[in-house]
Amino acid sequence: MSSEILSFLTELSHDDALKVLTQARIKKTRIKFKAEDSDHIVWSQISTSLKQDRFVLALPADFTLTEKEFTFKIEMGTEHYFFKASIITDSSFKKRVFVIQLPFTIFHLVRRKNTRYIIPAHWPQTGSIVVTEKYFFMSRFTITEISLSGIRIHVIPELPRYE
Repeated sequence: MSSEILSFLTELSHDDALKVLTQARIKKTRIKFKAEDSDHIVWSQISTSLKQDRFVLALPADFTLTEKEFTFKIEMGTEHYFFKASIITDSSFKKRVFVIQLPFTIFHLVRRKNTRYIIPAHWPQTGSIVVTEKYFFMSRFTITEISLSGIRIHVIPELPRYE
């Protein structure tokens, strides 16, 4: 990979990769993947782990394995992870299951210096944007994420937008 791309991606250690996959399994995080030569995106979850480094994918019954190498994306909260892995079939169960197996490299997308924290829905933080140059306009907003370096806001849609 080029050094410019690697400035946005951090390679995870084997232990950190296991933690990410384990958290994705525990939180039932949806995982996207696709074959290199296809635009078709498949959604899945990690249903269980067989051993410490083997994870079973929950895939539709009509899924056919035509390729071996896939690109995966995991989104957990505001964190994004990418990896390439082979999907193998395991017939040692009552039914055929699809498995991804470490070792493979997981990259973490570094989107910002400081971690953003999601504001809980039961504890909303609100504010107003006031424009007084020609007319007095006020738009209400809610804060959806916050970090040391910034915030993400959502302007309430029923009020006019200003550009």
